[in-house]
Amino acid sequence: MFDPVAELLVDVKELAGEDRAGWPAGAHTDRLSGLLEVRERFEVEIIRTVAVWDGVQAWALDGGLTPVSWLLARFPLTRTDARTLVDLAGLYRDALMAATGAD
Repeated sequence: MFDPVAELLVDVKELAGEDRAGWPAGAHTDRLSGLLEVRERFEVEIIRTVAVWDGVQAWALDGGLTPVSWLLARFPLTRTDARTLVDLAGLYRDALMAATGAD
């Protein structure tokens, strides 16, 4: 089974090992631009994933009391960042439901 997240982890490891010594300045600018674009797209995927994860209350499966508390217990996030992530995901889920007519 193909796992895109596992593939991303391999690709990021390769990226981290990239020797950029001797690159011209423009190549560094291109790399930064590409990485920032990837980050933006990746953050959208995180929000989409949290929207479904929270919507089905998957955080409760292993004893989480709230999605924010579950995130805080497992990841180095501030309470504000965890709350913002859950709130954005909720807005995304609500907008998607409104657009599709789902309840």
